[in-house]
Amino acid sequence: MKNITVSVPDEVYHAARVKAAQERTSLSAVVREKLTAYSNESVSDERRQSLRGFLDEFRLSRANGPHFDPAENLTREELHDRALHRHERSRL
Repeated sequence: MKNITVSVPDEVYHAARVKAAQERTSLSAVVREKLTAYSNESVSDERRQSLRGFLDEFRLSRANGPHFDPAENLTREELHDRALHRHERSRL
């Protein structure tokens, strides 16, 4: 089991501590319960379909999109020369 540190304003801490005491539980138990529920939330079917559609479109665009030849890449020196020239032009 892991310990975590959470920073909250003093008034939030005190109000939460009072509420937990009234419910005969601890702040640790409340946070653990909330984090467990949060981590177990499933993605809605609508959101899952939206993500799948996006990924399908992305894969299709990659397959049909422009293809780059690594042999056409600039060398490190060419890249830095180009950046230097661009910077010099912007000062004019």
